[in-house]
Amino acid sequence: MVWVNFLPWRQQRQRRQLRRDALLMLLLLALFSASTAPLLEQQASGERQRLGVGWLQEANGQLDRLKSRQARLEQQRDTLRQTLALSEERQERLHAWYAFAQGLAETMPAMLWLSDLSKTPESLNVAGFCQQLAEVETFRQHLQQNALFQQVKTNRLSRDGQNIIRFSLRAALVSSGQGHE
Repeated sequence: MVWVNFLPWRQQRQRRQLRRDALLMLLLLALFSASTAPLLEQQASGERQRLGVGWLQEANGQLDRLKSRQARLEQQRDTLRQTLALSEERQERLHAWYAFAQGLAETMPAMLWLSDLSKTPESLNVAGFCQQLAEVETFRQHLQQNALFQQVKTNRLSRDGQNIIRFSLRAALVSSGQGHE
């Protein structure tokens, strides 16, 4: 019997098989990588979308808070405008009353004297005395021409024993926001 050495042949066969297995593994790895790359890209895209959605939700929340704040500020602005308008109206009325008080002596006839002057929210009541009835009518007409009063009426007229006329006038005030007619 002849002794044959098969060792180099086996080694070559094992190397070919190892090379084939390595190529097969490399091919499987390439196929696995090629098939998982879209999945990884899809997963990364999904993560980017989740981050984008989270950012949009945060931005929407901030926008809602800003809109709410803007509405509160607009309401506060409107309230301040109303307060300012009321304050200006009040200031105008006070200025009109100041001008009336300053010019009252000029509107009175020379022989007419006032004994009482009282104001309520609705009217100004004036009482006084004079010597002639025309003086009361002249004073009433001067009051009627003032923008503070809607209507001036004579409440009481009387003549005493010394021929002095005692009178009382009631001037209805113009309500706020209403001009003189």
